[in-house]
Amino acid sequence: MESFKTLFLIVLCLLPLCLLPLGAKGGITKNKPTLIQPTLRPLPVQRPSLQTEDVLPQVQGVLHDPPIQDEIPPPEVPPPEPVPEPPAEEPDADALSPHFRLQEFRCNCGTCSGFTAYPDPQLVAVLEAIRMRCGSPVIITSGIRCSFENDAVGGVPNSYHLIGKAADIYCPGLTTEELLSRTDGLGILAIPYYHQGFIHIQIQ
Repeated sequence: MESFKTLFLIVLCLLPLCLLPLGAKGGITKNKPTLIQPTLRPLPVQRPSLQTEDVLPQVQGVLHDPPIQDEIPPPEVPPPEPVPEPPAEEPDADALSPHFRLQEFRCNCGTCSGFTAYPDPQLVAVLEAIRMRCGSPVIITSGIRCSFENDAVGGVPNSYHLIGKAADIYCPGLTTEELLSRTDGLGILAIPYYHQGFIHIQIQ
């Protein structure tokens, strides 16, 4: 009984030592101070409360309205001026054929009206045919003659020049003989004047 009490007392004495943690020295662990890290919390951000009806028009404007830019307007270009149409060519009343005009048959006297007779259309047609055969201008030196002009140049009294059925012609670049050959087959009278350098033609 005494031994039981003694054992009990020993256990009671050793029990506090068993409950304490063992350290590196002395068998007791020294508690180190624990550093407490402060917890940082973000401050609440106060945002203005927007109503749906206030935001919606702004969003719609961004989505639909084009951005406003300071654009320089292009310079105004005047419309092109209409191009006037060239006036229609009036027919030459003086033209007797594509290559001969009435004034080429005018009398050379300078005192009469110039046209005591009118060039015969058949004579004009013959002259046009000669012109086409020559391929170059044919010059009329004497066409219509009044009686005064006919006497002055020594023409016969019944000259065909008086009635518009004769003409004296030459062609630059052709000899008298060459020009005479251009009248072959036209059914006209052709008389060469070799010294003067022209031929006399007349229709019947």
